[in-house]
Amino acid sequence: VQITVDGLALAPQISEFVASNSSFDDGDGNSNDWIEIHNRNTTPFDISGYHLTDDPANMTKWSFPTNTILDGNEYFVVFASGSDKPDSAGNLHTSFNLSANGEYLALISPDGTTIVQEFPPTYPPQKNDTSYTSKGFLPLPSPGSPNTGIAQQGYVRDTTFDVDRGHYKEPFDVTIETGTPDSKIYYTLDGTHPTPDNGSLYSGPITISTTTILRAAGFKDNFIPTNVDTQSYIFLNDIVNQSNNPPNTTSMWAGRIADYEMDPQIVDDPKYADKIIPALQKFPSLSLTIAPDDFYGPNGIYQNPQSEGSLWERPVSAELISHDDSESGFKINAGLRVQGGSSRNPDTPKHSMSLRFRTQYGAGKLRYPLYRNSPKGRKATRKFDTLQLRSNYNYGFSHRHFWQCDKAQYNRDQFTNDVFMELGNIGVHGRWTHLYINGIYWGLYHLHERPDQDFMEAYFGGEDEDYDAINKGQAQFGSTARYNTMASISRNNIASNSVYEILQSHLDIDSFIDYMILNFFIGNNDWDGNNWRAAGMGPTGVPFHYFPWDSEFAISTARNSPAYLNIAGALNINVTGRNNRNNRASGIHQDLTKNAEYRLRFADRAHSALFNNGPLSSTGATAIWRRRSDEMDDAIVAESARWGDYRRDVQSAGGWQKSNYELYTKDDQYLATQEYIIETHFQQRPEILLNQLRARNLYPSVAAPVYSQTGNSLTIENPNGAGSIFYTTDGSDPRDPSASTYSNAVTLTASATYKSRVLKNGVWSALQSADIITGTPADATNLVISELYYNEPGSAEENEFVELTNISNNEIDLSNLTFSTGLTYTFPLNTTLSPRGRLTIGTNDYEGSLDNAGENITLTDASGTIIESFNFDDTLPWPQASDGEGFSLVRISPSSQLDPNLPSSWRASTTVGGNPGGSDATIFSGGDLITYALQDKKLTPTKTGIQVPKNLAADDLIQEVQISTDLKNWATLSDPTQESLPEDGFTIETYEVEPITQTTFYRLKVTIR
Repeated sequence: VQITVDGLALAPQISEFVASNSSFDDGDGNSNDWIEIHNRNTTPFDISGYHLTDDPANMTKWSFPTNTILDGNEYFVVFASGSDKPDSAGNLHTSFNLSANGEYLALISPDGTTIVQEFPPTYPPQKNDTSYTSKGFLPLPSPGSPNTGIAQQGYVRDTTFDVDRGHYKEPFDVTIETGTPDSKIYYTLDGTHPTPDNGSLYSGPITISTTTILRAAGFKDNFIPTNVDTQSYIFLNDIVNQSNNPPNTTSMWAGRIADYEMDPQIVDDPKYADKIIPALQKFPSLSLTIAPDDFYGPNGIYQNPQSEGSLWERPVSAELISHDDSESGFKINAGLRVQGGSSRNPDTPKHSMSLRFRTQYGAGKLRYPLYRNSPKGRKATRKFDTLQLRSNYNYGFSHRHFWQCDKAQYNRDQFTNDVFMELGNIGVHGRWTHLYINGIYWGLYHLHERPDQDFMEAYFGGEDEDYDAINKGQAQFGSTARYNTMASISRNNIASNSVYEILQSHLDIDSFIDYMILNFFIGNNDWDGNNWRAAGMGPTGVPFHYFPWDSEFAISTARNSPAYLNIAGALNINVTGRNNRNNRASGIHQDLTKNAEYRLRFADRAHSALFNNGPLSSTGATAIWRRRSDEMDDAIVAESARWGDYRRDVQSAGGWQKSNYELYTKDDQYLATQEYIIETHFQQRPEILLNQLRARNLYPSVAAPVYSQTGNSLTIENPNGAGSIFYTTDGSDPRDPSASTYSNAVTLTASATYKSRVLKNGVWSALQSADIITGTPADATNLVISELYYNEPGSAEENEFVELTNISNNEIDLSNLTFSTGLTYTFPLNTTLSPRGRLTIGTNDYEGSLDNAGENITLTDASGTIIESFNFDDTLPWPQASDGEGFSLVRISPSSQLDPNLPSSWRASTTVGGNPGGSDATIFSGGDLITYALQDKKLTPTKTGIQVPKNLAADDLIQEVQISTDLKNWATLSDPTQESLPEDGFTIETYEVEPITQTTFYRLKVTIR
């Protein structure tokens, strides 16, 4: 039936709109805001010439184009993207965006003045993926279709808890509130979602005296309820005595015996009893809260570990908790899956999992500096679509094969990733967490990235949809077409340099070679018929890169050989001849070895990795391993207590008897294996690999030159006894005809990169390359970090800077000095600093940004020797004016080299913005010290203490505030409890002295520093 008014068709209507969209894409795959127009007539309606606007002063801001005809009863979507042009699917886009904070919106008739419909003066603030109509909010938008559900009047304001998640020792009460009047709060303690039909009605503070997972949500009639907020309160003494029959669990996992207990044989052992809680505090806790049925029930993911895909993803709350507040942590709702290959087998008690961040759960991405303080983490992304929770199935304590359990090392996979990054590549960042499932300790988990399309976008640029992500030969994202093209090129006359050159636009050769060398070094037994990933675009953009993946078989014994019982069997493993076809990396490599340029390039990369303390030299590999193992050695005690007894005491597997297994502990097996790896394997493996490469013609028989620098003289030695040395200093290859022939020691006049090779009987050696630095090197005696501008006002970071000062009377060379924590920056060759000079680097120079809450900053020389390393903070007694108020943090009297870890060694700058490259300090030139210190300022007693002016520029003074009750015995007051912002070069420090019960005297003592 067609309804008309005075013979006219019904006017179109804005039926709903979304001002914060992340779930409905336009024709180009972008999630823009959108407005839905409904033709309320049963016949077509021409909306051409109608207008949409978000500005009441401009009623014709955007107009529907000619021939825009809506079918009868059609719901027509227009994207409010601001682009003002149709997308690739023909969808219309307005010239304006919608504001989620609320603004004006109207539909205007073709005359440009008549308001057909409006939301005056503004529509209310909007939430993500919730639509708004003339009747209210709709939790489930329906773009292009009739509205569903009952419109709600508003949102219940989020619940708040007066005690935050964390580790606790003593009982406490928690108060939950929401700012919406007449709303009701429901809560649960069993992991389920609280609703009016499930959980308890909150009526007052809740007493927390044991490990508790508290979930709460707010409700009100005709209002959209809050999301579910979760707070995990962990009592580590409870965890140590964790029961084997916790509530809301099950006694079987996928038909196998479940195990929840911390083994008494470990936790009660005098050797470990005092180490369990410190072990649980070594890494942050990751608390996952999930409805018990979603985890343990018949359709739960832990009861069906071999089921994969989105149908086996369950909603979960994830909280990262630091026991010592060393990091802020995060709380986010996400999806949880069981993850992995053979580790999904039901006889595995400890499964790997993954977190998936999607808008259906809340935030579409996790935004958190998760790897900021991890090795190579300064360059890590802070936005994540997914995170892996690796259980360390292979060579872990609970593996089905007893010969793996006693050689457990939880460091193998991330060690491989770390080495890959140390070789100069973008790689997978990772760290360790203690995982809890609904408050039950689940063991140590490796929390790491996944090199997929989102990873590529984060590290290589572009859009995720531009990439193909390949997992074991299958397209995880995109397609295999471009990858297969790359692989086919390697099989097509690759000995020809012209073909080899074409391949390099499809495949990043240097990264590929490093990937191969690394897998050869670790003797990777479970690669590359399995466990490999690659991603890229091909010649149109980023070439394909391979990434180490699931390298738990690194430094392990050969499979199906008598050597598997002894870790020493890993030493001589040779996988350099591996030649898996079907477009695997090893097969591509074997094809590439037909090309002489590839073989020499391979030798060059191998030399860089294996010699001169490179990442795969004995020294380099040991250091990289220890960087992780030193922190793991304490935490492994908790893992041993959780899983070290499972195979012996609970359930064996793989046809083996319980008698084949032992109780696996830190001291009995773990450290012994680690000692072998460090003391034997890493000491001998580099030479063994070198010989394996020589046998495959991947490393020449001619040895590379050796450098020896004495002062400003460089000697280049030929270890071969014959042949000629050629070298360059302009970055070119010594094979170039322009290279110099070495005959005598080179006199050095400037720092430069020296590249050299030996040519013997027509065979070139691998490349030797080193930065040779002349002049006086910067070190801990002549260089200090003198100023930090770490937290400028607002959210901007572009004006941050770090200043260095040469405190010596000689010019110093800063070449290859590196900031390794706090920020990432290496000074280029021939960077010098004049006597007493200052040098500033800013955000345009370095990667990363200084932490607004304070952090560690480390500066090392070219050899890795620390010049300065300290922690600064943003809380008293550190200068408060430097924390977001516009003043920098200035080192007091840099030439005095006061301990930079002490707040008394720093002050705020006298002016906003600091003094990059200069100094605002004054020098006492004689006269009265008190006058110099205070000028015309006075000390001001208060009822609870005293306020004392401080001359910030007077770096050459030491100022002490003293107190006495008899004018004879004086005591120096400790740090001030408050300080004012600088004004005219002075700050006012407040000292509290409570209670004051008798006559009190104060004095100021000033001395020359």
